[in-house]
Amino acid sequence: MPRADLPVLDDVCRAFAEAGGRGTFDALRFAFGVHFNPELLDPRADVIRAHIQAFALLYRELVERLQVDPSRRVTPFIDPFPLDYLQRLMSEGYAPDLATLIDDYLRFNPTRNRALDMLPLFAHLDEARVRAVVPDPAVKARPTFHYRLCNSRVGDEGWSLLDEWRTWRLIETLASDAERLESARRRWRERTEPDLLDGLKAAVGWT
Repeated sequence: MPRADLPVLDDVCRAFAEAGGRGTFDALRFAFGVHFNPELLDPRADVIRAHIQAFALLYRELVERLQVDPSRRVTPFIDPFPLDYLQRLMSEGYAPDLATLIDDYLRFNPTRNRALDMLPLFAHLDEARVRAVVPDPAVKARPTFHYRLCNSRVGDEGWSLLDEWRTWRLIETLASDAERLESARRRWRERTEPDLLDGLKAAVGWT
């Protein structure tokens, strides 16, 4: 649907709440979330790569801004990218072609359980490559990103899906600014000491 029509979905959310629908915070056992599937308008590898990098760089800020509920953070459904993949993404000069971009993602993320799940988009672009690594029939090919980080606040007075959508716009804005994106990647490398990372991975079993 066009972005301009997003407010219509607020009416749907209100009707859902009136019918008994519940959100993330209504019970500890709930891990409900809002999923956005923004369409990719430019399928070039550098455009996709920039969005993945922008999301990775903004991840902690987004978690804080969205106040992602602990019940969702302890489940695997919105896991962050693993550290080794972050190092690959942020490495100097990382500008892979599409096949390499997909292969790198699959090597470190052979799962749907990511806060930014790239499997649907990559399956749309090269289904055989994705299915060879992740044969899960639940992966549905489509020309969209799969952004899963947001809480569902169905029933909260004054809540709008636009509040959550604006966090995706932060990702798009950074991804579209090559100079600012590269500067952020450089800062990430400068503050990430290899010895510290190795110690952290050993301590927490993070691979």
